[in-house]
Amino acid sequence: LGQDVFRNVVARQKRNEDADIIKVIRKVELFQDLSEMHIQKFAECVTRVRFDEGEVIVRKGEAGEAFYIIESGSVKVYDIGIGDSVSTDHVLEAGDSFGENALLMDEPRTASAMALTDVTTLVMDRSTFETCIGELRDLIDLSSRRKALKTLPIFAGAEDMTEAEYSRLAECMKEICIKEGTKLANIGKPYPKKVWFVRKGQIIVYGNKSGKIYNLLSGDYFGEKSILGDADHPSSHEAVCEDNVTAWVLNKEDIESVIVDLDRLGTAGSYRKSKQTTNIITGLVDIKKHRVLGQGGFGKVWLVESVATGEPFALK
Repeated sequence: LGQDVFRNVVARQKRNEDADIIKVIRKVELFQDLSEMHIQKFAECVTRVRFDEGEVIVRKGEAGEAFYIIESGSVKVYDIGIGDSVSTDHVLEAGDSFGENALLMDEPRTASAMALTDVTTLVMDRSTFETCIGELRDLIDLSSRRKALKTLPIFAGAEDMTEAEYSRLAECMKEICIKEGTKLANIGKPYPKKVWFVRKGQIIVYGNKSGKIYNLLSGDYFGEKSILGDADHPSSHEAVCEDNVTAWVLNKEDIESVIVDLDRLGTAGSYRKSKQTTNIITGLVDIKKHRVLGQGGFGKVWLVESVATGEPFALK
């Protein structure tokens, strides 16, 4: 081929590829309200990347360096949350996106994602994402809230939840900042009727009867059992913000206003089984005290940790 002909062929292939990418982006719910100019700009910033069936696309705990849109195939998001709450695996299809949370929050990945089939994605790297995000931030944030709802067991196991209901629930979720030391639940007092989705920070949950300590970190949740319980049911847990926490909060009243019948909800999830310490605590020299978790006729309950292992536990 002559040089001019070759250039024309390459240019035509590039135009066709760009047109295909624009078609994919137009079908993504997240971008449906964008103008043609913004879609064109977004299309110029992504790269097409393919993954084989069974290939891990992102791993929990790794630094988040890219945002993904699925062009074709299926992706399973699993092992969700860094702490002790247990979320439901979520399958994403063509038109869905993932990987934005680690970029928005500048934190490690809180879940892993694997190709269930051969998958083609449109990928945007961190620097381009931060440059192009602009007015998309609110849309991406709303999409992240919908995905968080779908991994919560009471919603994942619900009867016939619609995308419209998920969107309305996501709009009801409020982002709040909670100061270190704030108690979200008190043993013996009525359970707050709300669910917290941890975005940043750490919540420690202490069970009065079990004495177990659970750590809730980015990607974890707390309080879904209160949505299913009686209005005046007393809490059997103490939940304390170990440091400043950023969380999405969803109230029971808002859930009921959207889905109407709470009997549609599935069963609540559980916490991961705590690792048993093999270190023997022989005296106060072996522990480090943090704060008082509760106090009653039995005396004070302290949050402590093993000096040797760093494992937290409750000490009466």
